[in-house]
Amino acid sequence: MNADPELAVKRREFLKDAARFCVLGALLVGPGILSARGRAPQSCIKRSLCADCAVFEDCVLPQAQEAKRKTTSVLP
Repeated sequence: MNADPELAVKRREFLKDAARFCVLGALLVGPGILSARGRAPQSCIKRSLCADCAVFEDCVLPQAQEAKRKTTSVLP
């Protein structure tokens, strides 16, 4: 078994480069996925009135949207 040493070096370089690109891709895509998941809460953090909530202005849940419509229609 006489393996070509030059071929082994090329294979090793290819594997190193592939691993580097995989790590780089994970570093670039990973934070984007994590930040996208944290944008909209799936459930309410407060079980009482929406107006008293700390995140009421930025909330996208249907209850908060309805409460915002009610408060804007009441105000002159």
